[in-house]
Amino acid sequence: MRPYRHYTIKEAQFISDNASKGTLWLSKQLDKPRNSIREFMGRNDIKVGRSYKRWTPEEQEQLLELLEQYPPGEVAKIMNKTPDSIYNMTKKLK
Repeated sequence: MRPYRHYTIKEAQFISDNASKGTLWLSKQLDKPRNSIREFMGRNDIKVGRSYKRWTPEEQEQLLELLEQYPPGEVAKIMNKTPDSIYNMTKKLK
């Protein structure tokens, strides 16, 4: 890993060690712009981990059942998911 002009060697190592926590978390910890961290990670071939939890088959089934009774915004609150997550999974399941 080569240091980037905006990062010390310690910061570069911190990014590498904590990449799985996501660029938003890293940008808050280092007080650096998120796009700068993304660029650094891309130049150094550092992969970002999944920033979401996979839907279980039970959650998918619950989603379909809840959508029969409630609007998507309410389902998002009930399931503790984002409205975008509800929309995307609904599209995938239908």
